[in-house]
Amino acid sequence: MNWKIKAAAIGGFLVPLFWGVAAFILFNAPESAWTSAFWSLVYLTCPFWILPGTAGMILMPIFNAGLYALIAAGVIELRLRKPGEGSKDI
Repeated sequence: MNWKIKAAAIGGFLVPLFWGVAAFILFNAPESAWTSAFWSLVYLTCPFWILPGTAGMILMPIFNAGLYALIAAGVIELRLRKPGEGSKDI
């Protein structure tokens, strides 16, 4: 496995942990545009945040790591593909 994919997976695993700590610290913040933007950013960078219960807390970093690794693999594949190697059936 490419080291960039591993790095993306590790980053994806750490993102929900970071948001969890930040949410715990900001939990008492009053409802405002900033808290709305915060939660929008959480759901954008960690779409599995919506998983309910304890199973969600355990599985969320694993699923997020897989998602980030898949995105990194796709980006690497697209960058490595040469311009003339696309579909020739068109």
